[in-house]
Amino acid sequence: MVRRWRGMEVGVHRLGGIGFFFRGRECSHIHGNGLLDCFVGREKRDQLVAKGQALRHHVFPNSGWISFWVENETDIEAALGLIRIAAGE
Repeated sequence: MVRRWRGMEVGVHRLGGIGFFFRGRECSHIHGNGLLDCFVGREKRDQLVAKGQALRHHVFPNSGWISFWVENETDIEAALGLIRIAAGE
């Protein structure tokens, strides 16, 4: 589905997993264990964390990155929404 979004490319992430690149820049990636990381900026990070829609990044909690666990099919819609936010849409 993400592959069909205008301006989005999907490929191998430099540290493994799958990377999502919007207009040539990495906006998100998902690790093999289901942990999705998205760059949303600090202001949006704070909003998403406050609403319980995401967690601070698992390694760099003070960055503009957020993390989100994709544990089952019911998490996919929320994950796609976070990728859209990271892509600036």
